[in-house]
Amino acid sequence: MQRVKTADSIGRAGLRVEEPMPSRGLSRDGPMGDREAGPPRWDLSALYENPLDPAIESDLGAALIAAEAFRHSWEGRVQERCVEPAEAARALEALEACRERILRPLGYAMLVLAADTQGAAARTLYGRASGVLEAVKKLLIFFPLQLARMGPGTLADLAAHPACREYGPYLRRIIRQAPAFLPEAAEHLALDRDLTAREAWRLFYDMTLGALRIREPRRGGRPIGLPEALGRLGAADGRRRKAAFHEIYQALDPCIPQMAFALDTLTHHEILDASARGFGSPLDAAALAGGIEAEKISELLDLVESRYSLATRYFRLKAAAFGSARLAMEDLAAPWGRGACGAPFGAARRRLERTAAAVAPAWDEAVRRVFADGRIDAAPEAGKQGGGFCHAPPPQRLPYVFLSYTGSIRDFLTLAHEIGHAVHYTLAARQSGLVFDGSRVVEEAAATLFELFACRQWAAEGAPAELGMQLAAARIEGFVATVMRQSVLTRFELALNRRRRVSPLDADFIRGAWMEENSRLYGDSVEMPGAYRDGWVLVPHLFHRPLTCWVYVYGQLISAVLYRRCLDEGARFAARLNRLFEAGGSAEPAALLRGVGIDLDGLAFVGEAFEVFEGFLEDFERMVQDSGAGVAAP
Repeated sequence: MQRVKTADSIGRAGLRVEEPMPSRGLSRDGPMGDREAGPPRWDLSALYENPLDPAIESDLGAALIAAEAFRHSWEGRVQERCVEPAEAARALEALEACRERILRPLGYAMLVLAADTQGAAARTLYGRASGVLEAVKKLLIFFPLQLARMGPGTLADLAAHPACREYGPYLRRIIRQAPAFLPEAAEHLALDRDLTAREAWRLFYDMTLGALRIREPRRGGRPIGLPEALGRLGAADGRRRKAAFHEIYQALDPCIPQMAFALDTLTHHEILDASARGFGSPLDAAALAGGIEAEKISELLDLVESRYSLATRYFRLKAAAFGSARLAMEDLAAPWGRGACGAPFGAARRRLERTAAAVAPAWDEAVRRVFADGRIDAAPEAGKQGGGFCHAPPPQRLPYVFLSYTGSIRDFLTLAHEIGHAVHYTLAARQSGLVFDGSRVVEEAAATLFELFACRQWAAEGAPAELGMQLAAARIEGFVATVMRQSVLTRFELALNRRRRVSPLDADFIRGAWMEENSRLYGDSVEMPGAYRDGWVLVPHLFHRPLTCWVYVYGQLISAVLYRRCLDEGARFAARLNRLFEAGGSAEPAALLRGVGIDLDGLAFVGEAFEVFEGFLEDFERMVQDSGAGVAAP
């Protein structure tokens, strides 16, 4: 088995490890003891001054007027086979400008709402922007339908012509998606359903979870928001973890009937939409959108499930450290060692800047800019949307990063993940608006790769043994969460889809399917309490992006292969990474990844990625053996 290089060999591989600033010592249980400012709130003033800025309404109105003008100018002009390439290019340029006009105020509205799901102004703004977006989409939908009627041969010729080459990837995407297009009137109805079904229930989900207040078990403790409560599952104190687990699921219980209804409605919506477009299942639709064949996704899931035993091996190791045969569910994220190591936000920032500098100058500049420009919202405030994301609205495509940072190693890696997205979006910003959005498989590979680089950077800075063990454990737990866990989530969604074809979903079926799919991963190595049957409510992707969790499986596996090759080949491979991420959506994911030596169709990369993971696991097992079995927090 080929081994991944250790931190000591990185310099010889041609990749630098940046020298750290003088150490300020370890932080335990998050940012306590940090004398620096806490996690920041972002500055959105580069977009608009505030949610009541008159420029927002002006831009929304201008977007609507531009879309109307585009339809008036181009309807019926580019569907004839004799269309001139120069004229088609002018139409594509005008379409791009229309899309950019609406995406700026919409992006701002989305960012504002994510940071304040309970704010009336935020909800009003998002509702207004979403309504204008629907109207703009209705005005513009005629154009891809006209292109599709030209036929794949004519579109392929246009894509290859020098006048249209910049928009070639967009035209080839139309060729691929054309069989799923509906008549224009039906597309309008689908857009209406999106606003009243998909968007409405997603907003309901965010508002409901954002309003949750978790009881603080300590006497006189204040109620806390869900993000902060979830962060306590990584506390060093086992009693604190257990209390947080209990209080979280107790707070969720009253929401279950409504959440089950929302998930049933969204699942039914996806099935109806996929059927109307001629797909056999929603997975087929999601696969087409992601540029991957559905059969390959199924093969990938089978391969991953065949390696669940590696996760079980780790769970049993952790359980043994607790002196138990089975790991308690509330201890999945428990730290190894006498306490939870972590980093205050300022230290995390400097470490991620050093990580980027060790890879390439372009990465260094991208990371420093996102921090310096105040484009990160990391304070764990009540009312914030759960999870993390990175969004880069036009026209500048400046990335904004969102998460709740409590100072743990897990939060550090989440921040690294979203910063990895920011690097990717910054590199791809040179692409035109119609080509900027790339494959989500490649996007997730970029983000997860930066996580691996960040973990390596921290370990290489001379971390004490306890911190080194926690970093090594976090790397393993991240792989399990992003590969095995996302496979479980995809299987769970597929089970819901099969059931919803014959019968509505209720809470009992959802709970049963959830426990059944999770038991395939956890088996007899992790104890799943009855309360965990409602764990599906804590997975935003089930509501926000149905049947896309498989993307993360691909992303993590690809990133593991890229990580190994970067350490093997050094700066030469880093240059190839730059070209991969600069490409944005200028090619299909299989074509882009061939440039870095990965055959996406052959799935051989899966075995190579698991070799990397097993190497991580073996190294960690040796660390545990050297330090003694009783290293876990009580």
